[in-house]
Amino acid sequence: MDANEDWTKRDGKELKAFMDKVQLRDPLYEKHYGEEVTATYARGKKRLDYILMDAALLGSIWRIGTLGLHEAMLSDHVMVYVDLDEREAFDGHLNRPVRIPSREFILAQSDKCERFMKVFLEQAEMHNYGRRIERLCEKFKHGVTDALIKEYNNLDQQIQNSILHAAKKTIKKKFGYNRSPRLGKAGYGVNFWKSVFSAKTLNIPIPEKTRRMAEELLLDMEYVEELNTPQTRRRTREAVEELRGVQERADEERVQWTEENYQDIARARGELDWKSNMEKMLRDTKQRAIEKKLTVLTKGSRRSLDWIEIPIGQWFYSHANKEIYKYDRGVFECYAAQSPSPSLIPDAPWRFYTHHHLKVPHDDMVLAAVREEEDQLILETVYRPSMIWQTVNDTREIEMVLLERNSRHLKQAEIEEGRCHDETIRRMRENQGTDLMDEILNGTVAIPDATDEVIVACIQAHKQTEEELKLPKITGEMTTEQFQKAFAVVSENTSSSPSGLHYTLWKCLAKNDKVAGWLARMMSLPFMYGFVNERWTKVIDVMLEKKQGNRKIHMLRIIALLEADFNTALKILFSQQLIKNAEKAGLNDEQWGSRKDRMAMDPAMRNLMAFEYGRYMRIVIA
Repeated sequence: MDANEDWTKRDGKELKAFMDKVQLRDPLYEKHYGEEVTATYARGKKRLDYILMDAALLGSIWRIGTLGLHEAMLSDHVMVYVDLDEREAFDGHLNRPVRIPSREFILAQSDKCERFMKVFLEQAEMHNYGRRIERLCEKFKHGVTDALIKEYNNLDQQIQNSILHAAKKTIKKKFGYNRSPRLGKAGYGVNFWKSVFSAKTLNIPIPEKTRRMAEELLLDMEYVEELNTPQTRRRTREAVEELRGVQERADEERVQWTEENYQDIARARGELDWKSNMEKMLRDTKQRAIEKKLTVLTKGSRRSLDWIEIPIGQWFYSHANKEIYKYDRGVFECYAAQSPSPSLIPDAPWRFYTHHHLKVPHDDMVLAAVREEEDQLILETVYRPSMIWQTVNDTREIEMVLLERNSRHLKQAEIEEGRCHDETIRRMRENQGTDLMDEILNGTVAIPDATDEVIVACIQAHKQTEEELKLPKITGEMTTEQFQKAFAVVSENTSSSPSGLHYTLWKCLAKNDKVAGWLARMMSLPFMYGFVNERWTKVIDVMLEKKQGNRKIHMLRIIALLEADFNTALKILFSQQLIKNAEKAGLNDEQWGSRKDRMAMDPAMRNLMAFEYGRYMRIVIA
């Protein structure tokens, strides 16, 4: 802060009284106690600039001091800095939220899309991406090796860096408002001449940063260095007057600059009537602003996950369902009471089977005491209704709980008991693309006699029919046309992973036939030859509230944000190729999910309507 007074001097009583009142300390003074602290103002001998902090933070200071004049910033004040040991300052509790990159531009800004593609193509030519991708494809035809996989991932990383570099080069620094280039240049000129005047007054060399500013302002430094102090003062005043003149015409300059921007956008789109285009974009901008406000009003503002609720205890009982629940890392395992036969009322509601399934517990569940035996579970005590949920608001603990919960939830097939652990099924998972899978598809695989009959039926069902053998084989290769069509239909507002390669960039790249061909090959290689793209292994697990305000750990829904190209590849291979083949081969009519013009919830809705119709008409449905 610029306090305009020194609290250690006689005339700094007001600042000292303020510091005493709010309990703030001056760490720079305390470090150099008994020494004269350097003046922080160019035209004076006093110290006017401070960093004030709470006494609790003093022990975590790593470095503190002042920079030289004109170092890091062009001002007549010096910069005061402090470096803190964050682990010491925050007692070891650090929270580093996942970075969600903002979009550098949108597709509506055609001039920026054009500039982005120009910069990327320059990068692609410089790094010879086209030829390198072709050579890599040829190498994979002769076999997959660790060295080839490493070469692929290195090339993918270089392409990613070039895309991000082109995106950053496309945009300008955001200042929070639309100022015209003339206004920015005039302000830049004032800063330049102030720096030169300060250097002349103090008889010090002109800083290197000021010399770089002269290059941007197209000024001759030899002429500037020959000026004396009065001449430099006069030039500074002229620069200030020029800035004031531009500020007076700021509205006109901004309108003119905006019109020039829209003309550039219209030119990039090949449109002649730029005025109507500008009016349409203004209407769209106003409409988006209204929709954004309505969204906040109807759905509420988006907030971070700053608290969750987890249960107190491990075992619970529901009087309504006669079930016990075991809490295990964010999910509830449900155990049914023993009954003489299926569908009958349990004859011993205190004895429960040892097998379970995952379930959302009933709202009436209470704490219970359960004794685990080898062949059954015994309900010993059911406690009275009480508070069974506790709030967790420590960021680090929330992260650890969610990681455990998501790992437990996403690995259900691996953790839960079931036929997926059968030796034959395990061999099928571990031998994708081998002779074993060919034998299963041909129906010639040898099945051990002891294999479960359900597993046998499952394996036999994998044998390809005559119709399936005639279908086109899915090799994992994606064509340029498929790549372009897939990105053309997706919304650019779709969220993706934290690498920074969002859908706007991919949609721009897909419009160029040559670039789309390169990227389609890069996207196809992992599927064709069975290896992993390292960039695709990183996702963001977003936790959503199924019911607004309900943050109980088992009621949060996981949404995984994948890399844009990986997500698009899955759509091409599964939604377009696999399902298309399945439809031709005679997909079971009871399959509703992942099919065109169908939804997974439709069968449930149809059953509900049928039951409601029967109840209304008072007829028996059997």
